[in-house]
Amino acid sequence: VYTRPKNIKFFKRRFPSILHSEWHSPDGESCAILINYGKKDVSFTYDPPDGFRLQNDLAPQFSGILNERQALKIHLAQS
Repeated sequence: VYTRPKNIKFFKRRFPSILHSEWHSPDGESCAILINYGKKDVSFTYDPPDGFRLQNDLAPQFSGILNERQALKIHLAQS
């Protein structure tokens, strides 16, 4: 697809800089991966999906600060 230069329109939008995804492997391991792709540290709170809990933790959610351009793996267990 080609857009002629005179037809290019720029716009700004704000999106969270942390992406996340939950994974479950065939061997039974479950985890969440959080990635801060932004250029600033970001505070976050992660709530596991229904049917899962934080592994080795009684807290219902996980909070912290994810540094710029960093990733975090959170181990999950089925509840």
